[in-house]
Amino acid sequence: MKFWTRSLIARLVTSFLLVATIAVALLGYTAYRLGTESIQQSVIERLSVASSLKEGELNRWVDDQRQEVQVLAASPIIRLNAAEVVRNDPNSPIYRSSYQILTTYLPSIVLNKSSLTEIFILSNDGGKIVYSTDKNREGLFRLADRYFIQGQRAALVQNVYPSPITLKPTITIAAPLFDATGKPFGVLAGHINLDRLDQIVFERVGQGETSESYLVDRFNDFVSGQRFGRSDFLRGVHTVGIDAAIRGEDGSALYTNYDGVPVVGVYRWIEKREFALITEISQDEAFAPARRLGLIVFGVGFVLELTIALVIYLLTRQIVRPVSALTRTAAQVAAGDLTVQSTVFTNDEIGVLARTFNRMTTQLRQGREHLEEQVVERTAELRDTNARLQQLATELSEKNQYLQQGLTLAHDIQLGLLPDRPPWHGERLIAAGRSLPSAEVGGDFYTFVDIRDSEHVAVAIGDISGKGVGAALMMALTSSTLEERAREGTQPGALLSELNTRLAPRLKANKMNAALLYAMFDLKKAIMYISNAGMIAPLLIRNGAVSFIDVYGLPLGSLPQLSYTQLEVPLQPGDSIVLMSDGVVEAHNEQGVMFGFEQIEALFMNQPIHNSLDVSLDYTLAQVAEFIGASEQHDDVTLVLLHFNGAEQQ
Repeated sequence: MKFWTRSLIARLVTSFLLVATIAVALLGYTAYRLGTESIQQSVIERLSVASSLKEGELNRWVDDQRQEVQVLAASPIIRLNAAEVVRNDPNSPIYRSSYQILTTYLPSIVLNKSSLTEIFILSNDGGKIVYSTDKNREGLFRLADRYFIQGQRAALVQNVYPSPITLKPTITIAAPLFDATGKPFGVLAGHINLDRLDQIVFERVGQGETSESYLVDRFNDFVSGQRFGRSDFLRGVHTVGIDAAIRGEDGSALYTNYDGVPVVGVYRWIEKREFALITEISQDEAFAPARRLGLIVFGVGFVLELTIALVIYLLTRQIVRPVSALTRTAAQVAAGDLTVQSTVFTNDEIGVLARTFNRMTTQLRQGREHLEEQVVERTAELRDTNARLQQLATELSEKNQYLQQGLTLAHDIQLGLLPDRPPWHGERLIAAGRSLPSAEVGGDFYTFVDIRDSEHVAVAIGDISGKGVGAALMMALTSSTLEERAREGTQPGALLSELNTRLAPRLKANKMNAALLYAMFDLKKAIMYISNAGMIAPLLIRNGAVSFIDVYGLPLGSLPQLSYTQLEVPLQPGDSIVLMSDGVVEAHNEQGVMFGFEQIEALFMNQPIHNSLDVSLDYTLAQVAEFIGASEQHDDVTLVLLHFNGAEQQ
């Protein structure tokens, strides 16, 4: 009370602050209420836009998959071969051939199309699965499944349902298969990977940190790509938004969500997909701008209160001498002199302020002295640390240089292992090859073999998956093993099967596979015997026409036991053969365009191979390099050219 009566400043400032604080508080609360009403509508509009985007994206995604399955069902290679598999005995040659084509074609689609987890073909007769990319499902009957029943007549999307095999949520798309006469004989179906469904639903589209979107089916169970429902909601989940959406209503509301959190929610029933889409955000986050607005209004008002109070204070005390003295002392401190002390003239507020100011300057002086000591210590520590870092940088540079020298030596050794010319004599079959690794060392190779009986010679080209030292070492092992068996005259099909058996364990252990093409030439009979394990099909150039030789097979190491077919190709004088790795076909330019098979055919059609194979090699590789341009070479480029001048004269 004595303080109140002795200080005019205290009475004036306190009275003013009391009245002004009440006014500012009322103003802040009014701003908060008005802001809440305005923001609520804005939040609902944002959530509605997000829900519309998600609904549209879900429908587009499912429609894209339906179109993809329809395109596959209309593909001639699938329709024709599927018809043969459905209508022929499994032991018949035509069945096995068609089944092999489907096995080669469809798994690659599943592998390259992340949205399809399985593609399978059902016979109209009994709904039997006659082919599937999942071999465990072949032979099963799906006679009662909706996608089989309705998929015989038209393309169908069976919305999310529990798979009878995995019990996980599944979407299946089916389309009828017609033979060449337009008669339906089966159904092509595919299960969709629902990871994309989760990505679309769970992705936040600028909605806020607590925003959440989820799906609920008509049984009040959560729906995701991995499961139905949740263990903590065994009887289904019920909220105002969920129940309204399941009734077929679209709208928005303020309510408590399934976790008991007050939210702003937008809900809608997606009839086309047969589930409800709920999008929510917590009311705490949604109305945070309104609270901030109220606090800002209150804060600005409070700052204004303090400003006016300070003005009143200055006007009241401007004639007081201690204020001037304290101001001069403060100026000296601001100039950097922390040794000065202010004279204390009174025991009122100014006197207290002067004594506090003196204590502050003392603490600042002591703090600055302590800080200067710390700066000296930290500078010495930083100097030592910098010296150690420089030493480590020097050591790393030396080790990197040593490693680079090793890689350069490995590059030279690897190129030295590739033959420039074949070991056989004579001009009946001439050959030349070239390999350009994309890294210091690569996994591509080629070799020429002079078989011991002197009537046969052989050529091989291979590509080990991956790049670098590991691929180069596996390349050396594969090449040496092949040459050892090839010199004994082993036929191509048997040789590749034997190599697969011997190398599969090592390839699997290193998570690699080896593509390999092996061709053996009977120079006396003018016949080429050829087998392929995953390489690009060879080109045959005959009488100015360019065509691919249809010989295919899985890479070595794909399966422990593999049998490879062998193709017999009669040769004519003047025939040329081109063997290449996928680095030639898949070379990309700066725009991401692939060199491709059509340019390969056009290149050799316009530039026939002749006896000067080096000229043809240089020209071909130069064309590929020109196409790539400034783009980085991503894969090894290997090319082998052969020219047949004629069989041995009898």
